[in-house]
Amino acid sequence: MKKIMKVFGVLTILSMLMISCNDKIKSENKIAGKWILKSAMGIISKDGPNTYMVLNDDNTAIDKNTFGEYKRTWSIKGNELCLKALEEDGGIESCGSYKIEDNKLVWTIMEIEMIYEK
Repeated sequence: MKKIMKVFGVLTILSMLMISCNDKIKSENKIAGKWILKSAMGIISKDGPNTYMVLNDDNTAIDKNTFGEYKRTWSIKGNELCLKALEEDGGIESCGSYKIEDNKLVWTIMEIEMIYEK
């Protein structure tokens, strides 16, 4: 009986890990695409479609703002979306919690909430 309970426990843990990995893959697939900044800290963006980020399937990214267009890489670490500058641009990584609802991405970095739309 103990062996059966151990096997059942191991199978339960493995199935939970598989569900967690599957959810991460779905989340990463859903996040890929071009996201246009709509507001930051509650202030509506006046740049229209000129401020955006593109998150590619291969984890490369483009970050476009009023200062220029920058190549980046992106990743999901736990419940955070991370955008990292290339090494020649300093290699600084910014991570923050995020959520996606339909075509809206809400990304919060250091208590600054930014809202993007596809």
